[in-house]
Formats: sequence, C-alpha cells, structure tokens
Amino acid sequence: MRESAIPIAILCLSGIALAQQPDYLPLQVGNQWVYQVTPRGQPVVMEVLKSDTFDENTYYLTRNFLNADTWLRTTEDVALVSYNPETKQESVLVLFGAVEGSTYKTSIDPCNSSAKVISRSLGTRLPIGQFDNALAINYPPGFCADAGLETEQYLPYIGLVRRSRQTIAGPITYDLSYARIAGVTVISGPEVTFSLTLDRAVYDSTAAMARLTLRVVQPDSLRLNFRTSQEFDLVVRNEAGDVVYRWSDGRAFLQALHSLSVGPGEKNFTIQFSLLDAQRTPLPKGVYTAEAWLTTEGATLYRAQVAFEIRPGK
Repeated sequence: MRESAIPIAILCLSGIALAQQPDYLPLQVGNQWVYQVTPRGQPVVMEVLKSDTFDENTYYLTRNFLNADTWLRTTEDVALVSYNPETKQESVLVLFGAVEGSTYKTSIDPCNSSAKVISRSLGTRLPIGQFDNALAINYPPGFCADAGLETEQYLPYIGLVRRSRQTIAGPITYDLSYARIAGVTVISGPEVTFSLTLDRAVYDSTAAMARLTLRVVQPDSLRLNFRTSQEFDLVVRNEAGDVVYRWSDGRAFLQALHSLSVGPGEKNFTIQFSLLDAQRTPLPKGVYTAEAWLTTEGATLYRAQVAFEIRPGK
C-alpha cells in the first residue's frame, strides 16, 4: 500500500517550516504501534497510555518511544518534546518541521546530541508496504563509540515506522508491522487474524449480538472448507467454565460440503444469541465468557473468546 505525500507551502525561519505540517506522531490515548526487531529480539509495542496537563500544556504518557515511559507532546512549531514533571522542563526530541538538509540539537538519546533531516520524501520499503513520503532523520555518532541511534523514519499521520540503533552486540532495526490509530487499524503488514466482538460489556436483557471477524492482509485469499452449511458456532460459559448456552442447539444444517474464499480484506459473521439457558430461563447475574469459532473442516483453526457481565436491572 502507498501513502500519498501531502503538498505543503513551506515558510522557513531558523531552519523550521512554519506552515501546517502533517502529524508525524499521532498522540491519542490508546494509539498503538507494533515493531518487528531484526536481526534478533522480541517485537516491541509502543503505546499511548494516558494524558495529563502540566503547566497548561497537554502531554501524553507514551511507552517505548524512549527507554522509559515518557510524557510527550507536539508543539505549535512542530517539535516533538518530552516533559519531566519533577524538573518541570521540556526537552526537544524531534523537529518534525525541520527543513530538509538542516541539523538540530536533540536529547532523544543519551548517546546522540544532534540530528539531521536527510529527506522529507524518502522512498522506503517496510513490512507494511512501499512508501514515497517518509521523513528520514540521521543521527551522527555522538558520545558513545558503539551505541546510539543511527536513523529514524516517520510517515505522516502514522508515526515512527523505522528506527535503527547501534549496540555493543551490533545494529538493531525496528520496523513497523502494525498500527492502530484513533481506535481503528490503519495499517499492518501481512497477517491473518480472527476476533470476536460483542455489542456490550454488560447486559441487562436476554439478547446479545456478536460479530466474528476473519481478517486477511496478504496478496492471496484464504480458502475455508466446511462439511455442512454451518459456518460458525458460539457458546456461553459461566464462571465455573460450564456451557450454559450453545447457539447451534436445536438448529438444523444441510449436510453439504462448501467453501468460502476470504481476502484480501475481511469477512464478518454476525450472531444474534440469547442469554437464556436450555430451559429458556434468563441467565443469572454474573460474569460469563462468550466463545465463538468457525466450523471449518478438520481442526478448529479460528477461535476467539471475550468476557461479559449480566447485571439485570442495572
């Protein structure tokens, strides 16, 4: 996939573009970014945990942008800054509005004191696709002989998409493989996911709605084979783990093989189910688990569950 570069009228003052700039690191609570780590290491999740106000400015507590949880904000002159509540001081991390070719001072890493904007329209290939509008920043060697940041790449309205770092054990690169911005999945690398969504977390009635989603992000479609006309099922379990409801009970299905082709994209299955037991009695107050799956041929490959609560008359 490809993001289009946004044309910008640039007015320069002291190396900073004052015209309106894209948001290169969206800081809304709940935003998440997942990075692949090569050549070694576990994936890293960067996320915005919460917001707070200090000295009349709103900051966002962000995990894994730096080595510790950090309060961040983007200033009016398009600088990403961190804030220390103890010293009440801001520190400049990235000048997103800096002119191509310019150098600026940074405190983004103890081993780096300066950064240089190499390009504002870099062509780059990432796990999430090919792009031609990356903001590319280089970090010249600083105080540490064998450690520190080397390069970073940012995409408009997505965030940090690549970071390379030199370590004693050798170079490490962090590449974005998934991003969830403003409550929606905006970008991801090749993946197959299956999820279960309920329309509520707490019910005071005897009816509920579930959505089963199979998402396929890859060039080829996924083929599903079924032995009967039934394509999914759902059960409700109580806190003891006992099945108190099964959607397929009492339903008849045709004994006929059939197939579905899913993707690229997603396929949704919806289930209206009751919160009644086998005797048609409303389920008592308590915490329950809905578990749903696709009834594909052979092993059950796609299964998910989610908890909910029944609270009559809430």
